[in-house]
Amino acid sequence: MSAPAPFGTAIALANVAGQAGAVVVVLRDENGASIAQGKISLDARGHGALMLDSEFPQTAGRRGTIELRRPADGWVSVLGLRAGPAFSLASVPSIAK
Repeated sequence: MSAPAPFGTAIALANVAGQAGAVVVVLRDENGASIAQGKISLDARGHGALMLDSEFPQTAGRRGTIELRRPADGWVSVLGLRAGPAFSLASVPSIAK
């Protein structure tokens, strides 16, 4: 999830399935408490990207985790990116279950 400013966290999603679907998003703070939920709709074989603090303002300046639940009978590829001062950029590890 987002880190204190001036850091920003973004995610990019790609729907590998041949049918449209919605990815369920659950955001938790650093203690594991749920702070926000939502859905990201993706077209069949479509893709999208977002900045977490823009799409989910409650994450701004906070640490935590983001849980993405793939659509039933679907598969989604995810990339997390964290940008920092002085043009630093790092990928954020993801774990598939």
